[in-house]
Amino acid sequence: HAWHDPVAGLKSFTSCVRLADLSGDGESKLLVAGTDKRLKIYKGTTLLSENMLLAAPVSVCVFYPDAKKAPSVGVAAGPFVFIYRNLRPYYKFTCPPGNADYREVDLWDQAAKDQLDGPGLQREIVRIRDSGVALTSRSLDLLLLESVQAMEEFILATRGQKLSRANPITCMTTVRKDKATPKGPCQLIVCTELGYVYIMDPTGTAIHQTITMPSPPAMARTVGLLNVDYRITVASRDGKIYNIKDREVLGLPIELESEVVGMIRASKNIILGCRNCTVHCYHVKGRKHWSVYLPAHILAMEHLESLSYATS
Repeated sequence: HAWHDPVAGLKSFTSCVRLADLSGDGESKLLVAGTDKRLKIYKGTTLLSENMLLAAPVSVCVFYPDAKKAPSVGVAAGPFVFIYRNLRPYYKFTCPPGNADYREVDLWDQAAKDQLDGPGLQREIVRIRDSGVALTSRSLDLLLLESVQAMEEFILATRGQKLSRANPITCMTTVRKDKATPKGPCQLIVCTELGYVYIMDPTGTAIHQTITMPSPPAMARTVGLLNVDYRITVASRDGKIYNIKDREVLGLPIELESEVVGMIRASKNIILGCRNCTVHCYHVKGRKHWSVYLPAHILAMEHLESLSYATS
């Protein structure tokens, strides 16, 4: 009989549920990062550990910093990656914020020098927003204010603070370092809202490499070994599929007619589940193999490998 708990009350997404052998005894534990901002670890239906998170989680990954060490657990929430070892908090990594547009910085400098009042600053921010400038959260907060007094108080309160764009994490995965074994060393790959893909160092506490994407990633999968030959396949929010090798985005993207809700890397193929009830299979170079049209919406996808045995 399967373990079950009808009153667990867990609410989570596919990317926030994992099975992992955290203690090295050969028995997997269930890790669930819920929408209630809690990381819960179960053995069967017994709750072993519970940790509070500072923001709603978007992804959970289990990685081995070293072949001789127990696995670490990385939980992405907001711009942070919370790393746990031995079921205890170990480190909090913060994604670096992005730079604000120079036009927006200039407007806030004018307001700080009393060259622009609240309504004037608001009008100018609307103007540069309509011209295509991506605004920081500070400018967006100012646009929500209606009274002149509230605007002036807000400008005074933020005077002297550096203007920067928030860089929350959108998805996360891992890549094997040099051994294709289940417990071989691997490194975290963190994707952010500003279009950055960070390959972390083995401990997950610092950025090892940075790759810039044309649009924000929504999903990422890897194949190969980081120290030998690897690929990172990224599904962006605008329905395009990009391939990364050696810190470079390769060739033209695969363009889809609908957003991706599930992605699998199988050998040299990319299998994509889309929001329009369709599953597509593409070669890694962009050639389309087949499509399957389903009678219902796709909620999640997973790769099930079959073992082949040689006979004599």
